[in-house]
Amino acid sequence: MEARAIFFTGIGQVELRSVTIPAPGPGEVLIATRYSAISPGTELRCLAGQQAGATDWPYIPGYALTGHVVTGGAGTSLLPGTPVFCVGTARAAASLLWGGHVSHAVRSEASVVPLAPSAALLDVALLKLAAIALHGLRLAKVTAGQRVAVLGLGPLGQLSARLARLLGAEVVGYDLVAARAERAHKQGIAAAAGEPGLVAIIRQAFPTGPDAIIDATGSRAVISAGIQSARDLPWDDADAASTIYVIQGSYAQDIAIAYQ
Repeated sequence: MEARAIFFTGIGQVELRSVTIPAPGPGEVLIATRYSAISPGTELRCLAGQQAGATDWPYIPGYALTGHVVTGGAGTSLLPGTPVFCVGTARAAASLLWGGHVSHAVRSEASVVPLAPSAALLDVALLKLAAIALHGLRLAKVTAGQRVAVLGLGPLGQLSARLARLLGAEVVGYDLVAARAERAHKQGIAAAAGEPGLVAIIRQAFPTGPDAIIDATGSRAVISAGIQSARDLPWDDADAASTIYVIQGSYAQDIAIAYQ
């Protein structure tokens, strides 16, 4: 069938094009996309030509979509109309860098997640990003009563802050963009932007330093300032609890940090 898809065609170049999606084979389902989620850090890195191992231009990006089953191949059990989540089409007459931003997708039935009929497909499209945010909080061992600072309040930072709050942590967020801080504030999260700066704002909220810092900025320049907002440890007390720093941003190259 002829579908529509977003293509990255070169550095900084995006086009909406037609693409042929094959009929589902045995064990596969055809999905009509309702929403696909943008992962800003990853996809901007791809669009800048900095994604390691990327296929040649043009290609279909995106790695999260929700929609409804249209039909299934032999041996499938999901009924037409079933709402599902998947990472993108597995097959198309085009190169794929995950293949999520497409109007129709073909996937093996085993690789899609069936959803409840009442599922909010717009919200569920963010499932992959939410899973990444939750994984970072688990790495930081965030639990109820802990103090957590979230740096960068884009989609991943917003999800990290909200999930940390749901876990019972005390959360403060920071971003350079006031609208992002306001969005977090509307969800009951203490957040600020701009002056007096990242370190001062976090230390105002947590005078002795946070238990965990989630850095979702994707900016190397932020890391040094983020570390300065961490808990100070006495030289003679190796057993004192330190701040766990989790880097959740998307970087094209390895990160080297020199800090004193």
